Amino acid sequence: MFNDVSLRMLHHRGGACGLKEGQMTDYKAGDNSWVVLLVDDQPANLEILRGTLQEEGYELAFAATGEDAMEIVPELKPDLILLDVMMPGIDGFETCRRLKKTETGKSIPVVFVTARSETTDLMEGFDAGGIDYITKPFQHEEVRARVRSHMELVTLRRTLEKQVQHTQELLEQTLTGSLNIFHQVLAGFDPNLFNHAARLRQLVRECGPALGFNDTTTLEIAAMFLPLGLVTLPPDTIARYRENGHLSPVEKNMLIRVPETGARLLERIPHLKKISKIVHFHQKGYDGSGFPEEGPQREGLPLESRMLKLLSDFVFEELNGLEGSRAVERLEAKSKLYDPFLMAKFRVFIDQQEQILEQTPKVEKSITFQELKTGLVLADKIENKEGMILLNPGQTITELHMMLLKNHKEFVGIKEPILVLED
Repeated sequence: MFNDVSLRMLHHRGGACGLKEGQMTDYKAGDNSWVVLLVDDQPANLEILRGTLQEEGYELAFAATGEDAMEIVPELKPDLILLDVMMPGIDGFETCRRLKKTETGKSIPVVFVTARSETTDLMEGFDAGGIDYITKPFQHEEVRARVRSHMELVTLRRTLEKQVQHTQELLEQTLTGSLNIFHQVLAGFDPNLFNHAARLRQLVRECGPALGFNDTTTLEIAAMFLPLGLVTLPPDTIARYRENGHLSPVEKNMLIRVPETGARLLERIPHLKKISKIVHFHQKGYDGSGFPEEGPQREGLPLESRMLKLLSDFVFEELNGLEGSRAVERLEAKSKLYDPFLMAKFRVFIDQQEQILEQTPKVEKSITFQELKTGLVLADKIENKEGMILLNPGQTITELHMMLLKNHKEFVGIKEPILVLED
């Protein structure tokens, strides 16, 4: 009997269970065994359950109170808990409620063990988070069958979880691959668009947390897809637009509808509908100006769209020769276009970055194109031999940048040496 058995400290899945007096454990060999935690204040009941289940090959652990069970579960991580209802201290129902509020316990199935069979008792158990009942006195075959059934459900659930995780990983890999392919196409189509998108993504990653976006994944994806609609325009139209040249009414209408075009392309791709909405409104001013002419304004606009409107315009000013606070001042002159909260936060971020740069001495060095590699930060712009600016100062070289530069190196040539910041 348990009251005659000396308590043992046994290792479970690489670590001791840390059991104290009143917390009992037994062990069934086999690394792949299921772990069942039995909780009952009566040693005789635990002895019966052990005799019933140990031949099934389960690893068995024991607790005499609800408090002991709460202490054991986070480290033991059992696959199933058989929990007595009537115990001193906190009863089984309250123990289950508390377990279901914990990160470890919320996913562990709990089967109540009780002699009570009133409907109200059964409903209280289900409301507390239990999934089944085993009634006393125990019927050995019923106990084995119920535990076996729930273990099969646990196996099925975990198999499905692994399949879902695998599917999510495949989707993420597919999305990442698609983004890289799109940027390779963009780099060949128009290096300036590529440069803007790459710098915008970098800026999103750098300042996102300061502006309230601790997870910038969605924003980064949206930033990379902002130029998608422009790819549908004739190259000479884009060139004239960039140089403030004459545009026909048809071309102006096409440019106005670039966000809508990109959004419509994206909404056809599963899992990118949110990105599509962000892209659709990224040229909409906070005051309601811009495209689309109708629709939401101010807080009615997606927060991510308001963020990208601000940062995209900032990058535009950067690429046209204004840096840091000077670029922010240009945006502040038309502040009605931007979310005032984001603008204030962004101003603080830029000021802090400039202070850091002032206090950090820059050490520059000249390198050849062959010495250029990912991770280096540019101290000066990179141009091709025709004078086209490919990358700007402050940008960190990525694999996509290297692809762009190698293409220009092969067909046009790159001006050397290249000026970078030393590590």
